[in-house]
Amino acid sequence: MSAEAALRALAEPRRQQILRLVRATPRSVGEIAEQVDITQQAVSQHLQVLRLPPGASTVEVTLTPHHGGTTVTIVHAGLPAPEDRQHRLGWPHFLERLVLAATGGDPGPDPWADGPPATPPATSPHPTISERRTPAE
Repeated sequence: MSAEAALRALAEPRRQQILRLVRATPRSVGEIAEQVDITQQAVSQHLQVLRLPPGASTVEVTLTPHHGGTTVTIVHAGLPAPEDRQHRLGWPHFLERLVLAATGGDPGPDPWADGPPATPPATSPHPTISERRTPAE
């Protein structure tokens, strides 16, 4: 699915309603239909449009308050092995730079501007998990 197609799918107002409903609590198609005031068939059609295509990876970002700052946890799952190796190296690199920028620092020129280092770490069967804390202001 292209970025444009994904944005079109998310821009539809009823799909936004559905996503808000199921964000915190799983719901049946019947419950969603009742809340959004559409048929169960229409809910199923909207959910089909929102379904991830085969082979898609997912990124889950969680922001958690931590001692006056914020812990950002990123779980990237479903990547093929070659991409997984690159992402295991990339997430910590770019999160570190993001933390610097978010706390008013200057991360400076990106040493990876021309590409990442040639030897990424070995893969594991587990999703890529990166965690960084931003200090309180």
